[in-house]
Amino acid sequence: MAFDDFNADKIALYDDRKLETLRHNSGIICNRLKITSAAQNARAYLEYKKYITLLTSTSGSLSTVSRYRTAWPMCSLRLQSQC
Repeated sequence: MAFDDFNADKIALYDDRKLETLRHNSGIICNRLKITSAAQNARAYLEYKKYITLLTSTSGSLSTVSRYRTAWPMCSLRLQSQC
């Protein structure tokens, strides 16, 4: 499968060469921005997962997470215009 069965751990490691290979794959939508965003979304998902794990391990419950969600340190992975 083109995107490694949508395994975020694998997709997050895609480099420019792998992304370019995907862009030339006739079996998927070959839009550079969509392919690049798949890798960015995988990285963001893994960061979010780490962040939630950290919060729940220190707070003991997800109820505390809602107080800290605005502090989620993801601006570096988002487009600058969205930060």
